[in-house]
Amino acid sequence: MDSVLILSDSCYDHCRQVFLEETKILKDLLGSEFVTSNHIGSTSVKNLLSKPNTDIALEVRNLDDIVVKIENAGYTYKGELNIPFRHFFSKNTDDRHINLHVTEEGNPEVIGFLLFRNYIEDHKEAMDKYIELKKSIAKNNAPKKGQLLGDYTLAKDDFIRKILKKAGFEGLCMRYVTHYNERKYADKYKSVYECMELVFYKGPQIIGYCGINQNLDIEIFEIEEKQYENHFRAKIERLINQKKRTKLTTRIVHNIDYLNIVCFARV
Repeated sequence: MDSVLILSDSCYDHCRQVFLEETKILKDLLGSEFVTSNHIGSTSVKNLLSKPNTDIALEVRNLDDIVVKIENAGYTYKGELNIPFRHFFSKNTDDRHINLHVTEEGNPEVIGFLLFRNYIEDHKEAMDKYIELKKSIAKNNAPKKGQLLGDYTLAKDDFIRKILKKAGFEGLCMRYVTHYNERKYADKYKSVYECMELVFYKGPQIIGYCGINQNLDIEIFEIEEKQYENHFRAKIERLINQKKRTKLTTRIVHNIDYLNIVCFARV
């Protein structure tokens, strides 16, 4: 990927049409597995500077066996990104560049995507600030050595979290440690294991950490708000069972391949 982003304010109409066309293709392909799809990302907001990419959040009834079906629609599978239970795909042709985020119905991450989109759309001051931020960081998209994400993506994290707080997002989410803020939080636990490291969120706020070793055993599980402990323990157990079932590597691979986690495509 070129390190210089091309920001365009004329992407909305084209990307909206791409979203509608791809939604029909996916709905016909998946049948009863299809729940809903939403146009997310910067190209889903009129007058917002953006890369010429169409981001689609697709919700399905069950993630099992969904990868091959979506690949049959011309998509390339690229792993989980930094969110467990989210499959990420891309499709690149002469006339469209698509990021497809596939989750099960009701995933709170999708609610976060939509709240952010709607807030930016409804608040001109926030949109203007986001545009200025994008302009200032647009040339820093290539990941540095040993860094999973490009600075363009990382630099937007604080802004996105502030907007999600203003929008009232309180979804309980779980992510692999990726962003600077997540790394800083995880380092409090000084994990020395080669493992999956995850953080727990309540809305935009990190409230806990989990470290899982190569044998898929939980080494560290800490959460600040104890009323959510059972919720996140259930998610971790499901994740561990998924890894055992699919026999995927449990090591997070940075800038090497797509075994577990690639990069995070935010708005």
